[in-house]
Amino acid sequence: MTLFRRGRASLEDTERQLDAVTDEEARLKELLGAVRSREKLTKEFPHRHDETSAPLTRLADSLEEIERSKEFETKRKVVKLLVSDIHVKTSDAGTKQASVSITYSFDPIPRPVNVESSSPRDR
Repeated sequence: MTLFRRGRASLEDTERQLDAVTDEEARLKELLGAVRSREKLTKEFPHRHDETSAPLTRLADSLEEIERSKEFETKRKVVKLLVSDIHVKTSDAGTKQASVSITYSFDPIPRPVNVESSSPRDR
């Protein structure tokens, strides 16, 4: 700005520099938001670890029994404990396919899984 006021920079050059500063500010704000999100997750980790380790340990101790079990209700309870959300998106591009996103109760990041439908009624 000082160079513009002193007549050493044109209005176009000064506006270009101001636009570059505005763009850089937007990028830095975006990066700051990402850093703050990671910081929040890092601070929450010890608490979440303590909160989740006991139920997972109990589940691991009884896993063989659950796998041998023919009881659907027991298996449903395990899935309900481990999974907080499931989204299924289907597409019919020649062969029917489904894209499944699973959000685990102990993991805030959805995990996409691609599977092909094998159900006879989907063919």
